[in-house]
Amino acid sequence: MHILTAEKEAKKVADVFFKDATLRSPSDVKADQVLGLPRVIETNGEGYGATVTLPLFDLSQEQLTDPSLTSALQIFLEYGDGTVLIDATLLYDGGMPHSIRFDTSRFGRFQIVSMEKVSATWSWTWVLVGAAGLIILLGLSVGLVIVRKRNEEK
Repeated sequence: MHILTAEKEAKKVADVFFKDATLRSPSDVKADQVLGLPRVIETNGEGYGATVTLPLFDLSQEQLTDPSLTSALQIFLEYGDGTVLIDATLLYDGGMPHSIRFDTSRFGRFQIVSMEKVSATWSWTWVLVGAAGLIILLGLSVGLVIVRKRNEEK
């Protein structure tokens, strides 16, 4: 297995990541970003599982110490049949993340990304606020109809 940095492909990978609607819905991602440079993994073991560890030397000290960013790190894989997000595990040394590890049986272009999701509670809050607003509007409409009917009866 050979891991190559694909610096010239960084913009293309970022474009594919941000345009891929299958990865996210507008309501569930608070912030997403592409980090570092993409890697291409060449192997003759296609279809066999592998554990891959990528260094985080492309990330700044500020990024590595930002818990909201590091807790949302994943691997974006673009391969022959499509794209997929892979959950990954950070490896630490002295309290600082230095690598990211993930399992895969597909190979292609790998990119470290951060997709900070909106909490489910926050999403449900908006659903409840919207439902409450509809109930209030419905109640006001029914109230106006009742008042109008009473006025017509007088």
